[in-house]
Amino acid sequence: MKIKWSAITVSLCLPLLLGGCFGTNQEKQSVSKDEDARPEDQYESVLTYTGEGYNLPGGEKNEEIANEHKGEVVQAVKDFVKKEYSTDVEVHNMVGNQDGVTAFFESVGSLHFYSSAIVPIDTKNNKILKKNVWTLEGEVERSIKSALYAYMWEDDFKALDDQITEILDDHPSITGRTLASLQNVGGSGYMFRTGLINRRSHSTFI
Repeated sequence: MKIKWSAITVSLCLPLLLGGCFGTNQEKQSVSKDEDARPEDQYESVLTYTGEGYNLPGGEKNEEIANEHKGEVVQAVKDFVKKEYSTDVEVHNMVGNQDGVTAFFESVGSLHFYSSAIVPIDTKNNKILKKNVWTLEGEVERSIKSALYAYMWEDDFKALDDQITEILDDHPSITGRTLASLQNVGGSGYMFRTGLINRRSHSTFI
């Protein structure tokens, strides 16, 4: 009886095991096809990248709405940052996301930093929810903190900037991100640039 039950158990489990193996192979084949379908021109030189083409999942429709109401979005971000952080900002770029639009901005004034804010959008009614602007927890605070460091130790940062400029002059093959990419999608916190902007753009941040 034990032998008979073992045989039955094996006969029932074997198809399940094989089915699992076949499923794995099919999944691997599917992944391979997706990888092959990737565009060949998905990369761009850091020397020329400006942030164009940057997108967030599910944001196509909201980005269209945001562009149609650009003035509202920009003003909503400015009002929010002014109210919450007593800081004037310039909005450089807007990228749609699943719930609204992410606005990338740069502070205006003695404390210089980059950050971003999220402006929710009522997609069904094409409405900008101006009073519901928010930021990722701690992101703007960290940016302001880094700007304060640079403000308090301005001479030290100037010396560091000059030192990096000398290194870049001695090693012109060293490259960094363009100013446009920092403004449009990549800026975070205090960032200083070295070298001539029209020749090459190098940056770092704290």
